[in-house]
Amino acid sequence: FFGKPYADVYIDDSAIHALIDTTKEIGWLLDDTIENGQIKKAIKGFISPRHFQTIEQLDNLIIKSSSTDYLKGEIYFYENIPSSISDLFPKLNRIETNEDAEISSIIMERIYGVTFSHLFTNLCLTDGRLI
Repeated sequence: FFGKPYADVYIDDSAIHALIDTTKEIGWLLDDTIENGQIKKAIKGFISPRHFQTIEQLDNLIIKSSSTDYLKGEIYFYENIPSSISDLFPKLNRIETNEDAEISSIIMERIYGVTFSHLFTNLCLTDGRLI
């Protein structure tokens, strides 16, 4: 047999690199982690945030924080979602910005259900299912 066998994910240096955080790259679920000596419980259905942002749950809200530069495009998007597609995204609760620290947070509603990462990695996003 020549070439790679069929698989959902290839982990090597030319696909998903074996030396990076696989969880963050393909959306596999996290286990509980220890951070600063405290156990952080994984939120069911969440994946690890990328290294430059944090994601937390507070009641029925999700708080995504990062440097203002990293979030400015996403902030613009959430503040300007066309009404014709707004029902496809979490509702924006508010934006908070700490100008001194150059940190912003997008606070939005928590949507219960299957994550986009799960749908993507399980090949559920096909033309036939989206039309």
